[in-house]
Amino acid sequence: MKLPISVIIPLTKSREPFFYNYCLPSVEANNPQQIIIEDDEGSAPYKRNLGASKATQPYLFFCDDDTILSKNCLPKMFQAIHAKEEVFAYSHYAVIVTKEEAHPIGKNFIHQSKPFNAKALQKNNYIDTMSLLKTQSFPGFDENLLGYQDWDLWLRVVNSGGTGAFIDDLLFMKFCFDKGISSDRIRHREAKEAVRSKHQLAL
Repeated sequence: MKLPISVIIPLTKSREPFFYNYCLPSVEANNPQQIIIEDDEGSAPYKRNLGASKATQPYLFFCDDDTILSKNCLPKMFQAIHAKEEVFAYSHYAVIVTKEEAHPIGKNFIHQSKPFNAKALQKNNYIDTMSLLKTQSFPGFDENLLGYQDWDLWLRVVNSGGTGAFIDDLLFMKFCFDKGISSDRIRHREAKEAVRSKHQLAL
């Protein structure tokens, strides 16, 4: 039986070979009801919002095109929040650094998340974009931010009364193929400070 989830994927042209050979098959293996691939011009937040406007299911999952999901990723997240008060579910994940310059850490690592805590979220983001969210609680991504749109999203969800379900498991792998905002320390810092300023968060 298909899960009542709309998976939205902002596709980058340079990643098409990886996406169609690895990412998309892993998404399909999770059996979501709807898969929306957005390959229009524009930023990832724009594509995610565009995809969300086409979603028909009561749950949303924003999947990056450089990712491979475990076979039980979506089922576990769905089980964690279905018919429960939490509005989103999240987990640990692995980061595979294919080029040393593609990530500040320069090597493979495990991104360890932690149990949901609203106060801790105000200090640092520990919830990835790739988390399952009830559609009715989705406020949209802020396309004007330079980065950390996921942190801003979860802060707004939580400020509206939403809570998260932490899954103590490694449910997907992210591959770093090229330089992103996380590899540019100045942009990284500026993006983080923009979110702090927007939400009036203390350092």
